[in-house]
Amino acid sequence: MIKYLLGLILVLFLTASCDSLPAFVINLPIGGDRAADGQQGPPGAAGVDGERGLDCWDLNRTGICEGQDRSGPDGAPDGWCDAWDCQGPAGEPGTNGTNGVDGVDGTDGQDGADGRNGVVGRNGQDGQDGSDGEDGQDGSGPCPNGNPHGPCDG
Repeated sequence: MIKYLLGLILVLFLTASCDSLPAFVINLPIGGDRAADGQQGPPGAAGVDGERGLDCWDLNRTGICEGQDRSGPDGAPDGWCDAWDCQGPAGEPGTNGTNGVDGVDGTDGQDGADGRNGVVGRNGQDGQDGSDGEDGQDGSGPCPNGNPHGPCDG
């Protein structure tokens, strides 16, 4: 009888105000022990077959092996569209390799043709007058004063 009254109070409390539910739970025993699980049921009916998937070589997603001579999007040089033609996503770039050793110097090339002559430059400035030379020897021969023999008398 007490169980019945407590259950009735709980039902009245919950139905009177749905906005203010209690912050605790009352466990009232209702019924007996838990029953054992039943037997497994029969298998269900087979499902509908799914759509045909795409082959990894089918890059344009047509389902047709196109361009066996590599002229089409799926083609391969061996004439078949198969797993050898599958392409995965591009990989990460690799690290740069080390520089190779310098090669041997080559032989010198032939001399080139002579170039054109340049433009003639301007004349330079006149040089300074030289110093006077030493007096020369008296000469022989006709003199300007008419004396044909001997020293010229000035």
